Amino acid sequence: MKQSQSEEPLAQSRDGINFLFLMCQSVGVTCEIFLHRGFGRRWPGVCGMYGLVVLVLFPLFWPPAEAGPLLCLLGAYIAACVLARICALCSGGNGAHSRYSGNPRIARLLPFLSESTIKRLIEPMLVFSIGVAMLGVNQPLGVYLILAAWGLFISTNVAEVWARSRAQDLQDAVMEQRDIAERFRRSNGNNW
Repeated sequence: MKQSQSEEPLAQSRDGINFLFLMCQSVGVTCEIFLHRGFGRRWPGVCGMYGLVVLVLFPLFWPPAEAGPLLCLLGAYIAACVLARICALCSGGNGAHSRYSGNPRIARLLPFLSESTIKRLIEPMLVFSIGVAMLGVNQPLGVYLILAAWGLFISTNVAEVWARSRAQDLQDAVMEQRDIAERFRRSNGNNW
C-alpha cells in the first residue's frame, strides 16, 4: 500500500510533464510547418492535430474583431499541412526518418550552423522576434507567436537532450557488449 501511494505523485508529475511537453510540441509544430521543408511521411502526427485544436481554440480568448489574423494563420496552417503531406507521400520518403520535422529553410542562409542549432536556437528566436513585432499590429497573433516560439524552443531542446541521452546509452551498450564478448572469449579458452 505504501509503495503505490509513494509512486502515485511521481507518476502524476511525469504525466504532467509529458502533457506540457506535448503542448509545447503541438504549438511549436504550428510554426515548424512554415520554417521547414522535406518532412517525414508521418510528421506532424498527433502533435499536428493538437496544434490544429490550439489554433482553433486560441482565438476564443480574444475579441472577435482581433481574431482575424489568427484565423488566417489557421487556414495557412491547414493548407501547409496538406501540402507537406502530399509532398512527403509523393517523394517516397527520400531516406528520411518517417517522423523527420524537415530541413530548415534558413539553413541555406546560415551554412556555418548545424541543423540542430538552427532548430533549437535560431528558429525560436526568429518566431519570438516576429511575435514581438506583431504585438503592435495584432496583439492576439503576436501573443500566439511568442507562445509558439517558447513551445518550439522547449520541444526542440528537450528532443536534443533526449537524442544525446540515447546516443550515450548506445555507446555504453557497445562498451558493455565488448566486455561481455571478451569474457565469452576467455571462458571458451578457459582463461578465467
